[in-house]
Order: sequence, then C-alpha cells, then structure tokens
Amino acid sequence: MIETERLRIRNFVSEDSKSCFESWGKDKDLGKYILLYPMSEICEMELLVSSLEKNKHAWVLEDKISGNVIGYITVDIPYDLLKIGELGYVIAEKYQHTGYAYEALTCIIKKIF
Repeated sequence: MIETERLRIRNFVSEDSKSCFESWGKDKDLGKYILLYPMSEICEMELLVSSLEKNKHAWVLEDKISGNVIGYITVDIPYDLLKIGELGYVIAEKYQHTGYAYEALTCIIKKIF
C-alpha cells in the first residue's frame, strides 16, 4: 500500500466489488468516455474487479478520512526498458475536480519510474 496526503493506494481485492460499484460503477457521465459505464448490475463490477485484481499495475484509490473508494488507476507498460507506458484512471463523479487524480497519478508515476 502507498499513501499520499489524502489517499491510500493499494491493489484490488475481490471484496472491493461492492464499494466500487456503489462509488463509480453507476455513474452515468462516465459512460460518455468509457464503454463499461454505467453498470446496471454488480456482477459487471465483479468481473472488472476480478481482472484488475490480477494486474499488479492496477490500484484502487481510497479516501483516508472517509475510507470511501473513490476510483482507480491502471498502468500498462509494454516497453519496460524504454520506460514507456500508458496511464488510465477513473474517479467517481462526486470526487472529480478535487485534485485526487493528480495526487494519485503523481504518486504512481514516481513509484513506477
């Protein structure tokens, strides 16, 4: 687990499915940008969390004060020797525009590279 000023950043576990579904799985506006959203049933989130759980470069983001899951980050590094990769993230709508994405991404970039 990694911590920033406001976040706990850790790998996924299967028990995250419910909190992820409640936090951002049903967010309608995410569907404008990401095909998976909004999800209508928790089984959809269970499949996503199951795949993210197997990825060592996928992290769930928790707010330290409330303990709420607010989003996640993934990193794909196809060219490790070149230090080239692609970042992806989802932040629940109610936590957007608060600097959480910047805080988490900055931390992950420093950790990986």
